[in-house]
Amino acid sequence: MKKLLNIAFVVFAFMVACSAKAQTLARESMNNDYPMLMKKYGALLDEQHAHYIFAVDISSSMWQYESTVKENFLAFVAAIPDGDQVTLIRMANKTHTDFVGGMYKCITLNDQVRNDLRNVIYSNQFKFLRNGDPNDGSDGYKMAELVMEAINTIGGNDLTFVYMFTDFEYWTNEHGFNPGKEDWAALKAKMPAHRQFSTCKYGLELNFNNPNLKKHAIIKRQLDEVFGVIDYQTVSSAAVLSQWFNHTIANVMAAKLNSMVKRDMDAFDQSVQCKVKGNGSKVDAVITCDPTDLVTGFRVVPTNGDPAFRTNEASVDASDKTSASFGQYVVEPETWMPSYKVLGGSPLGLEIVYVSPYEDEINRLQDVCKDGHKSPTVKSVDGQTVPTLRVWNSFIPLWVWIVSGMLLIVIIASILYTMFGIKLDREWQLSVTRRDAEGNRVRELNSYITAPAEIQSHKDRKPVSDWVITFHAKKYNPLNVFKLGKTGYYVTLQSGTFLDVMDPYDPRTSLQTISMGEEAFVCSNSKPDQIVMQITSGTSQYKIEII
Repeated sequence: MKKLLNIAFVVFAFMVACSAKAQTLARESMNNDYPMLMKKYGALLDEQHAHYIFAVDISSSMWQYESTVKENFLAFVAAIPDGDQVTLIRMANKTHTDFVGGMYKCITLNDQVRNDLRNVIYSNQFKFLRNGDPNDGSDGYKMAELVMEAINTIGGNDLTFVYMFTDFEYWTNEHGFNPGKEDWAALKAKMPAHRQFSTCKYGLELNFNNPNLKKHAIIKRQLDEVFGVIDYQTVSSAAVLSQWFNHTIANVMAAKLNSMVKRDMDAFDQSVQCKVKGNGSKVDAVITCDPTDLVTGFRVVPTNGDPAFRTNEASVDASDKTSASFGQYVVEPETWMPSYKVLGGSPLGLEIVYVSPYEDEINRLQDVCKDGHKSPTVKSVDGQTVPTLRVWNSFIPLWVWIVSGMLLIVIIASILYTMFGIKLDREWQLSVTRRDAEGNRVRELNSYITAPAEIQSHKDRKPVSDWVITFHAKKYNPLNVFKLGKTGYYVTLQSGTFLDVMDPYDPRTSLQTISMGEEAFVCSNSKPDQIVMQITSGTSQYKIEII
């Protein structure tokens, strides 16, 4: 007896050692396949607990797989960490289909539980049946009920793995090979939709190449309707089944890693808010979110919109949480006159694609885990509408109309200013003195004038003047780009030989000399200066001062 115990201990120790090695190899493989994700989450893998549900067909058609299932099940249980949960279900006829040992509906693993499981596995409770056994049968409906009960167990981990080892052929004493007699719809109603997505489901098709299987009794379609699509894998021999178990630990690690990534991505996804707003003729997406190193930016991809709304992809930096223009209204002009067309208000669909340094690893991880729903790196934004915008609808660009309007206003303003703003009605004091041949000064005229005015020599009030000048004002538009003249006061020599316009600050300096018929600008209207002119006529010299 002691010798048998020693042998059992050695075998158990060998299995534990092999399981530890398998786990080490699995982690190394994960580090190679997902280096960035493992760097972020690798230390947390053992803390991410899962629930493993094994439903094993122990009917007479499965007896050749008995030892392989039992040995590899124990090796698997030895390899997964404490804190994970296990459920073991045996499937035979209705009365013999139940939780093995009556205690493993959902139990948390530790060393004592592993030892208890080993005892149960090799007890009569989990003995595969032979032909003629009164418990022989394959009640797939009862098995599905127990799996459903285990999935919905209070306190069970959300990350759940279901492994079904059977040929999926239904047979009971009550209904024979007719699974349609069972109420599968009622069973489906007990499976919450979110549990379908959080549960990894595998169907190990044992004895699948048996020609005696009744195709109409295969219940894979019914199980897919109840649990969601199951990943079926054919097992042609016990060796293939053993090989599948060897890969399961790595698959479990990948599923755990995927679960943590999805958890964080879902939390981030909930924080992402997108608002659409108009910006001129453009439409911007304004995105806000919680910070995470999983996502560094966004690509905004419109999926539908108004026919006049031309869309494009736009990129947004997640750290800046800024906006980006992803579309613009483009309208064929319909008129020459300035006008606007009001567009928008139609439904708008958007996809926000997360730019992530982990994107390649996340996608490969989902392929391995056969995740059936949409990628966690894509967020659909519904309920948006294209903003109502006023779009320019003239052949002539708006800026041309604006510039033209501004020029017209300036021109009109300058004309009005010239007509009514410029004042040239100033009163001047006129003084004309003459120096005769002996050098004596004689005042000829002393009066007040306003332009226009005529100034002439009186020659001691003789009836004929020998020189005449006119003093007048002229207005010019301030926009006088052709330099036609200056706004201010002018003098014209109507009669006489020459007239000198003198510098009022230096009366000996002549600024301009004109002859008869010519005109000279003498001062502006804004800063009227003293005007000093000088005419030499015969032997007399005349000084004309206008102050």
